Order: sequence, then C-alpha cells, then structure tokens
Amino acid sequence: VFFGSQLIELSVVDPTPTMEIRYTLDGSEPSLDSDLYSGPILLTESARLEARTFDGAPDPSFEPSNSASGTYFALADDLRDVDSNLPIIILDTLGDGVPGTGSTSLVGMNVVAFEVSKATGRATIDDGIVDYLGRGGARSRGSSTGSQPKHNMSFETWGPQGTDADDDFDVGWLGLAPESDWVLHAPYEFDRALIRNQLAFDMSNQMGQWAP
Repeated sequence: VFFGSQLIELSVVDPTPTMEIRYTLDGSEPSLDSDLYSGPILLTESARLEARTFDGAPDPSFEPSNSASGTYFALADDLRDVDSNLPIIILDTLGDGVPGTGSTSLVGMNVVAFEVSKATGRATIDDGIVDYLGRGGARSRGSSTGSQPKHNMSFETWGPQGTDADDDFDVGWLGLAPESDWVLHAPYEFDRALIRNQLAFDMSNQMGQWAP
C-alpha cells in the first residue's frame, strides 16, 4: 500500500548472462512479448505485477520460470487520515467497472483490509494494521436493491496470482473463519434500522439453524 509513487526492483538470484525478466502490471501471465525489465519500475497507480524469467538465448537452455507476483495498492493522499471504529476494506478495480446484478462474472480487483487496533479502537489507513492485502473479484448483488446508490456485492477472495473466479482462495480475515465467498452487505433502503437482519440471524442461531 502506498501514497504517491512506489519503486519496484526485480532481480534473479545467480542469473546466467542470457536470463531476462519479462513483466506485466495487469495480472496477466508474462510472455516473451511482455515488457522487458531493465531497471526499477515506477508505479503511480495500483498494479497487479506478474514477472517471469526467460532464457533469451537464440537456442534457450532453460524453460520459463514460474511467475512471481505482487499486489500494489495506490491510495489517494486524502485517504491518509481516514479512520473508523469498524475495519476498513478498500477495493480497486484498476479502472474497470463492476458488473451489474444480472451478470455472472466478477471484475478483478486489488483488495486491502485494515483491522481495528486494539490499542486505539480505530482502524486507520496510513500506518494502519493491514489484515489482508491481495486480489479478489466482485459484482453487484441484489434484485430490488440492485439500483440503490450503495451497492451490495457478491465478493470473492482470490489467490496471489488470482485473475478470475477459478482462483478462489480461502482467507481468514477480520476475525472471521477462512472462506473465499463473501457478501458485502449494504443495508440502505430496506433495513435502515440496521437490526432486522441481525434479529433474524440471531433467532435462527438460537433455534439451532445456521445463519451469518
């Protein structure tokens, strides 16, 4: 997580002279046609970095390496002082739109969660406690709530190299049990008291039935 800009340096341990690094910043797997790494990469916006080593010799002796990945989260400077008594989750689609409720596909995104500090009782962004930094996907969720200004979302956490819904990755974050499928629930119009769902969930649990 960074403000402003971030320099990324890549290296290969004990490389042969013909080894070269190719990289992408959109989460796609690097190929011989991808950008050639020649020095530190200056990031000024969020990125999903993937890098692989290739043998650049005319008659290669080595197969391409596995990918190394990094998730880099650029935040606007005016978010530095944001704090909350609840955990803060930020989603960055890298400029892509979030599919509507009629879609079955998810848009890929960077995901960061800041936990509440036990010392202060607040979650903060600048120098806060990063409980999760990784990748995920989401789409709008709901029927009658699909057009409300604050969207509900179907949300998944994906693995370190996650680029689509086949990359489900169980995450135990914010004190919750590990899981990859989540709902980001935004009571806006139908539960403005913010207690109806909680009451139904509690009654279900008291009757021995599962509920969130």
